[in-house]
Formats: sequence, C-alpha cells, structure tokens
Amino acid sequence: MRLILLRHAKSCWKQAGLADWQRPLSPRGVKTLPQIIAQLMRWRVVPDRILSSDAVRTRLTTSAISEAFEDVQVSFKPSLYLASEAQILAMMARKFCAGQTQIWVGHNPGIHQVVEHLGGVQLDKFATGSMAMMKVNSDLRLTSELRLWSPKGGEKRLS
Repeated sequence: MRLILLRHAKSCWKQAGLADWQRPLSPRGVKTLPQIIAQLMRWRVVPDRILSSDAVRTRLTTSAISEAFEDVQVSFKPSLYLASEAQILAMMARKFCAGQTQIWVGHNPGIHQVVEHLGGVQLDKFATGSMAMMKVNSDLRLTSELRLWSPKGGEKRLS
C-alpha cells in the first residue's frame, strides 16, 4: 500500500478563547493547500481513502485535498486528534486493507513519530504542511524509499 502521512497546514493562533481543536487554518496555511495538492499530483497520488483527525484545521486541510480527487473516501476520526505514535500505528494496522493508497492527516508529535518509525529515520522536524510518502507491506514495514516534502524545503528522498 502507498501511504502518505500529512501534518495539517499551518493553523491560526490569533483567535483568543478558541480551544486547540477549534483552531482554523492561518492565511499561510490556506496558501499552502494548493502546494500540497500540486505535490500529490507530482507524486501521481490517486488516493482511495483519506483518514483525518476531526479537528478544524485537519478538516480544512483534508477537504481541500479531497476536492482535488474524485471518488476518494474521506473519514474524519476523533481518535486521530492528537493521537500518539502507538495509537496511530494501531489504527493503521486495522485500516490496512482499505485501498491501495491512503492519506493520513494528523498532528504532531504523533504523525512525526510515525514517519520516523515507519521510515526508520530521525527527523529534526516535521513542519505544518509536510508530507511523507512511502510504500508499506501488511506488517507496516517500509518497502520503498521514503520521500519527504515540505512547503519551505521541497522534496527530499531517503533510502
């Protein structure tokens, strides 16, 4: 299965009184959405399924991506909101057979830690809007190179 792990686009911290779950995207985050979609197109990604946290910022990120792809099944999962590495990996093991290409949209530190775990790498950071693409087998073991992309840093390939 081809797996894309995506940290939501940049969120807005300027609205006082909003709970973390309610934070929307910042203007910079909204501006990044077409870049994320363009990179998915360069990678020739055609997702069968997008699984996303149900927080406002991940919903907005996911909605923009899902509009670019016909017939993609979208699931908003409250359990992905601030999920730990172990929680995300357990969810992935249960959802493995659901399609050939999945995009998971989540939050740090969990999504960052899953990229490191599956990719067998140490990353200094996994910034907002960053993506990792890889192929994994049914045991969630890496079967391809790891490709990283961030809005500011562009693409990097790791073997």
